[in-house]
Amino acid sequence: MIFPEVKQTLLDEKFKNNEKFLFSVNGSIIDESTYQVQSIDHTLNSKKRYQLTSLGNIILAKSSLTFNILNLPQFEISLKNFKEESSLKNFVTDSSNNQYEILVIIQDYSNLYRRIATPEYPLGIIIKRNVAIIGLGSGGSLIALYLAKSGIGNLTLIDGDVIMDHNIVRHICSLKDVGRYKTLAVKDHILERVPTIKITTVEKPFSRENKNIEAFFDYLLSKVDLIVSATGDNIMNETINEFGYKRNIPIIFAGAFEKITGGIMIRIDPRKKSICYKCLYKKYGDDTTFQKPQIIDKNYIKNYGRDVKDMLTQPGLGIDIDLITLPAVKFILSTLLAEKDIDESFKSDIYYWFNKNLPDRKVETFVLYQEDRILEKIPDCNICSKIISKVD
Repeated sequence: MIFPEVKQTLLDEKFKNNEKFLFSVNGSIIDESTYQVQSIDHTLNSKKRYQLTSLGNIILAKSSLTFNILNLPQFEISLKNFKEESSLKNFVTDSSNNQYEILVIIQDYSNLYRRIATPEYPLGIIIKRNVAIIGLGSGGSLIALYLAKSGIGNLTLIDGDVIMDHNIVRHICSLKDVGRYKTLAVKDHILERVPTIKITTVEKPFSRENKNIEAFFDYLLSKVDLIVSATGDNIMNETINEFGYKRNIPIIFAGAFEKITGGIMIRIDPRKKSICYKCLYKKYGDDTTFQKPQIIDKNYIKNYGRDVKDMLTQPGLGIDIDLITLPAVKFILSTLLAEKDIDESFKSDIYYWFNKNLPDRKVETFVLYQEDRILEKIPDCNICSKIISKVD
């Protein structure tokens, strides 16, 4: 059924060049098919029963609309007749003389965020923010998707890996993406849902190995408001930590513990002279241990920054990763909004999440624990200051 306001939109020439609506260059009224064909059954006590039959494509010519519908003959309706009808009922029949109605939906990009733009969630601020995500695996890809669906206006995606078949059950992409760069596959997945977002991709790992590469990332990330590290690799995290801290860019580190038993998210904010990642993960010989863990055994904590070669052997359900990732998205959004004193949901800079109970530690599953102790900076740290900082 074509409603009057939709019909008027289709007939009004001014809408053909309006960016809010999807008009393709070949004259299609709606790009990528946004209407459905429904069969009508008149046998149920005079009540109509509708059943989705197929999808198709509408072509607008100078004087007519042409409908290409799967499993049905192509049909054409003149604009004159179209103007006189309240719907397209009875314009399509098949060989059994069944009748069809057509539902047309005009896509308006301005409607994408209607259900999230509220006084409590100032979309006007979020949509101007630029977030860089380093690592587009199972965690980073979901963070990217939900930031886009939350209204972030610009994303920069950095990862040199390609999608493999073993990634799929824990990743937002599908088997059709196997062999593609994760950045490009995630970008396409997002744009199918949020076509207004601007996405920049880099198909190589983040690095500072020489001046040219560092200068490239320096320019690339010069306008980002926040960096997200979803690499799960301790050496990479230390590199990101130094890069962001010295450029006054806040960083969120998010990752899982050994065997996805839980996870951690850390905020490093050089604008507040907070303790840096290097100080949090003190090194003792060949070991890397989180400072004096309070509620969990240090073996869980230290394995957050595990070696890259161990990642493929880490078992765990996608839902276990998602349960860590989704609070991280809220953590990121709260950090961006806190700049305007709008959101203070996450006052601490470190939070833990667990996917199983640890009775001996009085740890419950699916509870977010905040770290509120005073953590000492390394006295000779060349990244953050030499003062003691409270993680808050």
